[in-house]
Amino acid sequence: MAGITGTTYTGHSNGTPALYGAITDKWVYACLLPDEVHAELKLRRNGSQKMHQWLTHGGQERLDKQIDLVQSIASTSTDARDFDARMMKLSTKRGQLGFVYPKAA
Repeated sequence: MAGITGTTYTGHSNGTPALYGAITDKWVYACLLPDEVHAELKLRRNGSQKMHQWLTHGGQERLDKQIDLVQSIASTSTDARDFDARMMKLSTKRGQLGFVYPKAA
C-alpha cells in the first residue's frame, strides 16, 4: 500500500496510516462481504477486534483470496488512482469506473 499511496511503511509495530485501513475496508471487506454482513461486523466488533476475527473458516479462505487479489493489483498499479480504477473494474460493487493511468515518465 505504501507504493500506491506514497507513504512509508516501517512495520505494524510502528503503526500504519489510517489510509491503509480505509483501503482494506473498501477493497477487501466491502467487496468480499454482503453489505448487511459488512455493516453488522463493523457494529459488533469492539476497538481492539479486527473483522477477520469474526469470520468462519470458509470466510477466512475467501478473505485470503481477496487479500491476494488486492495485493496483486496494488503491486502492479502506478498510484492510488490507477489502483482504484483497476479495483473498480474487478469489483462486483458498482460505482463510477475510473481510468487506468499509465505510469508517469
